[in-house]
Amino acid sequence: MDFKNFKKGRGKLKKSVAKMKDQNPKFKKDERFWLPTKDDTGSSNALIRFLPQPDIEKAPTISFYQHGFKEKGKWFIDNCPTTFANPCPVCEHIEPYWEMDTDEGSNYARRYSRTKQFIANILVIKDLNKPANNGKVFLFKFGIKIYEKIEEKIFPESELDEAILIFDPWKGCAFKLKLRQKSKRNNYDNSVFVDKIGPVADDDEGLETLFNQLLDLDEFLADDKFPKYGKMAKKFNRIMKIKGNIEDTAATVAGDKGDELLDEFSDGPEKAAGKEPSKSAEEPADIKDAADAPNPSDDDDFDFEDDSTESTSEPELEPEPELASDKPETEAAAPDEKKKDDDFSFDDDEDFNFDD
Repeated sequence: MDFKNFKKGRGKLKKSVAKMKDQNPKFKKDERFWLPTKDDTGSSNALIRFLPQPDIEKAPTISFYQHGFKEKGKWFIDNCPTTFANPCPVCEHIEPYWEMDTDEGSNYARRYSRTKQFIANILVIKDLNKPANNGKVFLFKFGIKIYEKIEEKIFPESELDEAILIFDPWKGCAFKLKLRQKSKRNNYDNSVFVDKIGPVADDDEGLETLFNQLLDLDEFLADDKFPKYGKMAKKFNRIMKIKGNIEDTAATVAGDKGDELLDEFSDGPEKAAGKEPSKSAEEPADIKDAADAPNPSDDDDFDFEDDSTESTSEPELEPEPELASDKPETEAAAPDEKKKDDDFSFDDDEDFNFDD
């Protein structure tokens, strides 16, 4: 564009400036995903049916690791590169705190550790809090607790229990999802599969309608869904307010492992530490084992509506002897939690009737 046209277009500047709002978009919800709709108590009840992928030869679920936490009022949500055995700056940051082998260090590391997430296609049969979802196919992201219930139904430990292929549109079964709040987290312990087995639709025409709504899950494992090491490190440093080279903290205990790898380098951890990069990135066993330790957040699905998460201060890496008053207090159980099981019972004869 020459100066003449530049000057001529001056009147359009206001419209051009308005485009700035689109350069920093807020979190955009993917409408393809179903989220349990909570009532005033934070509970949700729904009857859903897990479905296969449109290519029935593919595994019906995909899994990946993800970091999700709220720090100083800002969310950090990123898929973890260790899903594909690639180095992760967040895992490397918390590794020294696992190695402290103290409650304080473990609690700090657990707060930022990765959790395993799963995605599957589902049919929402009955959403008590949002009936508009009934009869629609969605994607559903869930954690390890629900996945364990799926595994238990498909691969029962006891020979007395019948193995049911719950993803089978013809001979599967539905899932009573009961979300409750436990220690201010989403909890699905009361969720169960129903006993009745049958087709998800009355005829082939109905099944084909559902089939045409199924989505392939491979897109969620694509390279662009996982951040590059340098970009992820910068984002993590910014939210955690880590400035410059912080090797003087974590490296003291971790033997020059961990935080020094969070330098703002884009060439990966070996380059950041002044080493030649290896040909293949193997996930360190100690990071993997620690990250897979029981984690309270494994039971939730990153509740963006929960603003109650408090910032956890970083523990000293050379802990002094604990005093009785310094020991972390055990979280008290919620007083007299109301039992919710009785408010969610579907009548098989009226609401959920399969043809045998």
